[in-house]
Order: sequence, then structure tokens, then C-alpha cells
Amino acid sequence: MDNKILNKIPKKSGVYIFKDKNGRILYVGKANNLHSRVRSYFQDSSDLSDMKKVMVRLVADIEIKETRNEAKALIWEDKFIKKYKPPYNVRGKDDKHYLYIKISEEDFPRVDFVRQPNFKQKAKYYGPFPWSRPVKQVYKYLHKIFPLRTCKNMPKQECLEFHMGRCMAPCISGLTKTEYQKIIDKVIDFFEGRDEELIAETEKKMKDSAEKKNFEKAAYYRDQLFAMKKLQELKLTALQIQKRSEKEFTRKGLMQIKQKLGLSRIPRRIEIYDISNIQGKYAVGSMVVFTNGMADKSQYRKFKIKTIQGVNDTAMLREVVMRRVKHDEWAKPDLAIMDGGKGQLNAVKDVWESIDVNVCALAKQEEEFFLPNKENPRKLTEDSEGYYLIQRMRDEAHRFAIAYHRKLRLKAISD
Repeated sequence: MDNKILNKIPKKSGVYIFKDKNGRILYVGKANNLHSRVRSYFQDSSDLSDMKKVMVRLVADIEIKETRNEAKALIWEDKFIKKYKPPYNVRGKDDKHYLYIKISEEDFPRVDFVRQPNFKQKAKYYGPFPWSRPVKQVYKYLHKIFPLRTCKNMPKQECLEFHMGRCMAPCISGLTKTEYQKIIDKVIDFFEGRDEELIAETEKKMKDSAEKKNFEKAAYYRDQLFAMKKLQELKLTALQIQKRSEKEFTRKGLMQIKQKLGLSRIPRRIEIYDISNIQGKYAVGSMVVFTNGMADKSQYRKFKIKTIQGVNDTAMLREVVMRRVKHDEWAKPDLAIMDGGKGQLNAVKDVWESIDVNVCALAKQEEEFFLPNKENPRKLTEDSEGYYLIQRMRDEAHRFAIAYHRKLRLKAISD
């Protein structure tokens, strides 16, 4: 690559587009410092994959798009990859487990998330996102800001969502398609990087209302503003996660868990335990297993509580763990996580310590880890790889326990 071209690249954030001699787009990337990032491809010492080395030999031209910050660069990178589908931007082939945000093609569109998009429809899709929690949080805040319809079929009378102020009820309110579409356009603006204008507009409305002493309306706009900024933050998190490979994301997450819990090695096999019951009835325990950060469903186990009567989750957990450790033929975990707090940890720590396994408890509310012989809990940095990995594990244990509990309950009812 000609040094004259490389020297002209600004030391700013933005998107770079590699093209071949025929103008075909080969690759799209983003950087906080375009100059350093692009030059790194063409240095002899560059640590590139074999595929990227082939690509670099084909690069004949470089197009640059500057942005105000790296967050905007991330959004533009995503748009360009979707638009041009460059051959060297490799996505994971198995997208069926990923989530997409969908804006439907109906007269009064719905915003929802789906796992298998139908690109033959006229609906708009944003994604894919390999981790569901940030996407579901985006969805939650989106509906706080924009009270759009969620019903699959428009009812002929107002529903509970309308009475709770969570839907504009185009079914009965007389809202026109044009008026509704203006709100949908704002949602699209959010996902296509034009959110700052909407935030500025809402901030102005809040200040104007306060100056006019309309404090109720000012408070409404204040809450809207908070939700918008939270949505902006969550959207960026979801996009950042989307851009990292599953393998790299998981590797970082496991390393963060190791460091935060003070483990001697990266936890390759993690077992997570949860208890599910209704007032002590149909009580079950679940053991889910993550191997190298990925759900290992062939290793999952479920336990029907046998010795504990009444409501006593900690005693039930101890029973499950006691039964589990008797299985010498099962691989020993590097880390065992109990769903709960100090009570759950204290109920089982001696059992795990007797076979030399690291154990902790994970509290739902604050995502805090309780460790043996440690007074204060520990927390992973919010929105870090480890934070989402742990949430994913804990949610999977809860889902598995609930599923077994429901199965027993339904069986009892049918009998």
C-alpha cells in the first residue's frame, strides 16, 4: 500500500473501507484512531490471520468515514457491513440462536425481538446479537419511551396495556397511521445512530416545561430523558457485544470471573445450582453445566427433592449438592455457583470444600458474589463480558429448574 495514502489517514475515530483494484469492497472496520489501526494492517510485524493476510494483498484503495466518537463508528461499521456484505467480514454461521430487533411491516408496526428473521418480509431488522440480556433490556427501555402496540392482533377495545399507559392504543384512540409512523421513525433513528437529536429535543422540552412551572410535564420528560440515555447506553453495549466473536467474548468473561473470585486457574467447567418450588411443593433442584463458557446440555442434571419437607430452600440445596458429589463418575467442576446469598453458601460450602472445589453464591438483585470466609461480596463490572456470562449461566439454571418444576406440577394435576 502506498505510504502517501496511509499518511493521509486522520488520527480520528471512524470507519475504514478496504477496496480492491476494481472498487469492490473487501472489508469494513472501525477504529478510535484510524491512522494507527489502518497502518497496522500493512506492517511486516502485523499479527494477522492467514485470511486477513490474503485480503491485505488485494487492497488497492481505502475509503475513510470520520465520526465524532467510537460509538458512532461502531454504528456506521454495522450499517456498512449489512449494506455491502464484505467477503472478509466473517460472521458466525449459526445465527439461529442470536436475537434480532424487528420493526414489523404492519400499518401500525410493532417492535419486537426474534431469533429467526424473515428477510423476505418488508420488516426492518437490527442485529444479530449473540447475547440476549442486553437486547431484552433495550426492548424494555424502548417501550418505556415509545408506548407502541405489542399485541399480535389489534383488539376492538382497549386493553390493560392502554390503561397502564404503556400503549397508545391505535385500535381505539383514533391515532392515524401517519402519526404512529412518526413515532416508529424515532425508533429507527435510535437504531441508526440518530439518537442524539432526539435526546436534545427531549431535554429542551423538559427545560421549557420547568420554566413554565409545568412540573408534572417536566418530570415526564425527565423520566423520558433518563430512559433514552439508558437505552443509548444499552444499545451501544449490545452492538459492542455483537462485534466481538463468541470465542473472544467468552475467553475474556472467564478470565474476569477467575480474577474477581481469586481462582488459581480459569474455570473451564462451571456448575450452577438453583432450587424451584411453591411453598415447598413440587420442589426440585437443577444443575446446569457450562464448559469453556458454553452451555453443555448433555451434562445438565435435575434432582427431585426427597428428604426436605416444607419451605427450606437452603436445606434443599444442601441435599442436591450432597447427592451430586456422590457421583465420582461426573467430571469435577472448577467452580460451583449457588443461586442465592450467604445462607445458600453457608449451607453447602463444607460439602464442596471436602472435595476441593471452589464455591460461591450469586445474589440475584445486585449480581453479587458471596465467597467463603469473605465478609463483603464482590461484583463484576457492569456490562463487562464476565457480567453477562454469569447472568447467562444463572438465567439458564433458573430456566432449567422452573421447567422441571412445572413438569412435576402438571403431572400431579393430570394424575
